[in-house]
Amino acid sequence: MPIDGPVVALDVGERRIGIAVSDPSGAFAFPHETLQRAYHGRIERVDERLTTAAVQKQLIGADVSRAKRKAVVDKLAATLILETYLARARA
Repeated sequence: MPIDGPVVALDVGERRIGIAVSDPSGAFAFPHETLQRAYHGRIERVDERLTTAAVQKQLIGADVSRAKRKAVVDKLAATLILETYLARARA
């Protein structure tokens, strides 16, 4: 499989998450950061397969420019995922 830009790897452990990043060509791997896991609550899974497409469609319908869409699409998709979870939890 060809490498098209940097690759990120996560080593998710009980207490820490190790992060490594490659160079853009994918020839070298570099340690990046270790995050302490601050969250010990329950994790719920939500089907998020179409959230980005749904948000893109809404933004295009609202005539939002491509540059502005790019800047907000991920956080709006995350909002849609959370809204889906909250609605399911209330039901």
